[in-house]
Amino acid sequence: MKFLKYFSDLQSLFYEDIVKRKKTTPFLMFMFTLIFFSGSRLFVIYFPAKSLFIRGYHVHHFYFGVLLLALAGYIALVSDKLSMQRWSAVLYGSGLGMILDEIGLFLSCGTQSMECDYWVKASYGIFVFVASLFLSILYFRPFWEKMGRPFFKFLGKYFPFLKKKR
Repeated sequence: MKFLKYFSDLQSLFYEDIVKRKKTTPFLMFMFTLIFFSGSRLFVIYFPAKSLFIRGYHVHHFYFGVLLLALAGYIALVSDKLSMQRWSAVLYGSGLGMILDEIGLFLSCGTQSMECDYWVKASYGIFVFVASLFLSILYFRPFWEKMGRPFFKFLGKYFPFLKKKR
């Protein structure tokens, strides 16, 4: 019974914090980024020998992430239905999770030793940064509204093409 009470508390929290404030799309993006980043890491841990090769080339899941981002962008551009926006958010988060998982590999391949390190710390740092960005979008709107005005005023001073046309 305690579990059901906990579940109803989460459900009401989700409704009050996400649905009521119209943050469902960024929430879906955040959750699927988290799920696919974690899932990709777990897959590599438990199945290290499993890889996709096409004509002798190792196809990393980074490319599937790019494909999902492109598909999400297309859906977002051509559809104005709420259900399609949510599907786009799911695809975007999934693709972003896959890309963030492989970003450390690509960053380390450019080093002088040319040893690609999938487990480089930078990939975790980048993931934490992106996750923090999503959470700040979800929960810190008043902060961004207050800080945004002076920031864009500052940008408009040095970059006049960014100013709003009246």
